[in-house]
Amino acid sequence: MTILAVAATLAATAQTSFQPVITSVLTNNGEVNAAIATQEAALAGARAENTLPGAEVDFEHLWGNEASGNRYSVGVSQEFEMPWVYSARRGAINAQAQAIDYAKAAIWADKALSVKQLIIDIINAKQRLAFYVELGQNLAKIDSLTRRSFELGNATVLDVRKLQLSILDNDRSIDACRADLASLQASLRAQGADFNADAPIWDAYPVQTLTAASTNPEDYYQYHLGRLNAQSAQYQASAVRRQAWPTLSLGYQFSYEDHTNFHGLTVTLRLPSYSQRQRRLAADYEAQAIVSQYDFELTQAMSEAAGEAAAAQALQRSIDQYAELSGDTSYLDLLHKAFLGGELSVIDYLNEVNLFKTAHLSFIDLDYRYQLSLARLNRYRSLDFN
Repeated sequence: MTILAVAATLAATAQTSFQPVITSVLTNNGEVNAAIATQEAALAGARAENTLPGAEVDFEHLWGNEASGNRYSVGVSQEFEMPWVYSARRGAINAQAQAIDYAKAAIWADKALSVKQLIIDIINAKQRLAFYVELGQNLAKIDSLTRRSFELGNATVLDVRKLQLSILDNDRSIDACRADLASLQASLRAQGADFNADAPIWDAYPVQTLTAASTNPEDYYQYHLGRLNAQSAQYQASAVRRQAWPTLSLGYQFSYEDHTNFHGLTVTLRLPSYSQRQRRLAADYEAQAIVSQYDFELTQAMSEAAGEAAAAQALQRSIDQYAELSGDTSYLDLLHKAFLGGELSVIDYLNEVNLFKTAHLSFIDLDYRYQLSLARLNRYRSLDFN
């Protein structure tokens, strides 16, 4: 895994047919754009705070009597903190600027994962729908044969009714799958995705790689965010400690009094606030809190990745066991031939169909959970499925 590759460029991850769908969301999604703009705004704000305040201009005019005349003065002054305060803030800003690249990568990775999960949900809904449609076609064929047999006196009303109930139940499942599919497609479009719902790419899951969870902290964005944000907080704490020095203001003053011009310099020292000690403590505690928070998030991310890898391996073993018997629908054709050959009654056929339906839907569910587990496991590898 490498989060640096994720942060580098969107185009570099073009590996599957779904990459344009994912990229369209990362480009168009308002939530993503707002989160990135918030990061940039925070950095711009920090840079703005580390500049000199505007110069201060003052003017004074006093009216005297005829003997003394009027008096006026004008001055300009500039206030600034000690240079080492700006230096510490600059260090914090540089660390924050580096952290933004990883923050963007985190935002993209989180949104890409949610898009991949929606894509997997849609493919799962289409697979279930396709199965129920094929099952319905087989039931319709058996129903037609049974009705003809009933007219000839070779089938019972019970046979016809049981088939009708099975067809109604299957139709209800088809409607439910279509409703799920429409809802999921609407959710994906609401994320900003641009896609053709009828394209053949939606017929099968994209190929995903099952790899061991990384044990290298640098493969997780939490490590980099924690390190850089902690570094930025430490610089900020240093800046707060250095603010214990007075603030200096230098200026030029011009005065006119008693028909005489006066020129001179002004120097002002602003002493530190009485709350300085508490501000230092607050800055130190904030730096400690950031370190602890990201240490926790890193440990959590690495544990979750290890859990996903173990879960994916277990699901893969189950899929391999199911695949031979339940991985395709050719069993329905075998049942149809057995019914035509008189080897199965209507009741036997329906029992066999229900048995196979349960097994095949379990296989579809296992594959679905496996794909979701791989998407979560590969969350930091790429913005695409690989």
